[in-house]
Amino acid sequence: MGFTFLSSLFTNTEGLINVDIELEFKSTRWFEANLASTLGAWLELKLYNGCRVILSNITNSIQKIFKKNGFYERYQLGRIDDTYDSTIKYEVFSVQDSDDFSNYVSHHV
Repeated sequence: MGFTFLSSLFTNTEGLINVDIELEFKSTRWFEANLASTLGAWLELKLYNGCRVILSNITNSIQKIFKKNGFYERYQLGRIDDTYDSTIKYEVFSVQDSDDFSNYVSHHV
């Protein structure tokens, strides 16, 4: 799953409100971990619009990344420690958090 797919996901689901959306990961063997923030931005938008989002058939390796970087933790789907600091911590910022975001980028990217 790459940026092109996520880009089209934003476009194809624009305007959807109060619906169920399933993202099927059955054929996804690799997820670029740096795109968790893009997936998260889409997810936050859909949740804000009253949608229920289901992420289904995610491989164990992708789940492991989502648990290590905090993406799953944000949505109460579990977490595991990143013992080797191999991921960049997933964070959500509001528009008003520009200082926090700048500090995050300075320290983690």
